[in-house]
Amino acid sequence: MEQFEIKRKVFDLVEQIGERSYKVSRKNKLYFLKDFGNDTKGFEKYTDELSRLNRTGLSTPKLYVYDKGCRMSACEFIEGKTVLDSLKESELDELVYDNAFKANWYAKHEKVAVSWDPLYWVISGEKLYYLGSILGKFKENDSFEKEGIFLWFYSKDFIQYLMNHGIRVDESRKNETVAANKKIALTVVKYYR
Repeated sequence: MEQFEIKRKVFDLVEQIGERSYKVSRKNKLYFLKDFGNDTKGFEKYTDELSRLNRTGLSTPKLYVYDKGCRMSACEFIEGKTVLDSLKESELDELVYDNAFKANWYAKHEKVAVSWDPLYWVISGEKLYYLGSILGKFKENDSFEKEGIFLWFYSKDFIQYLMNHGIRVDESRKNETVAANKKIALTVVKYYR
C-alpha cells in the first residue's frame, strides 16, 4: 500500500482524487492530502488560506498537518455531496439555505470573498462546508444573496451553469425555473441576516 509521510505522521493511500490530491487515512480517520511538488507559492497560498478560513467561522476542513519542506498538507476529509450534485437530483433542503446565509454572514464579518459556485460547497450531515479558496476582500456584490443564490436553485442561471460545464440538464425539471425566482426572493426574505 502506498504511503505518505508529513512531519513523521504516516498516511495510507485510500484513493487518488486529482493529479496531486489524495484521500488518505491515518488511525482510522480520513484526510485530504495535497502534494504541491515544487509549487512553493501554491503551497503557501493554500495553507495560508485554509488557516485563515479556519478562523472565520465558516465550516471548512481543519488543517491537520503540513510541511513546508516537502510542500504537502493534510486536512480533514469532508464526506458528503456537493451542492451541485444535490441540486442536480432535487431541490435543496431548507437547512442548506440557512447554513449558506450563516456562511455569508461570517464571510462578510471577516471581510473575505468566497466563491458561491455550488461545486465548492459540500453538504455533510446537517453542516455545509466550504472547500474553495479566498477570492479577495469582501465587497457587497460578493454576498450570497446577490451573487450565489441564483446557482443554488434549479433556475435559468443554474441551467446555464450546467451547460457551460458540459453537465446534462434534466429536461423534466426545466419547469422548475418558472417558480425559481419567487423561491429565491422568499428564501432571501426568510434567511437574510
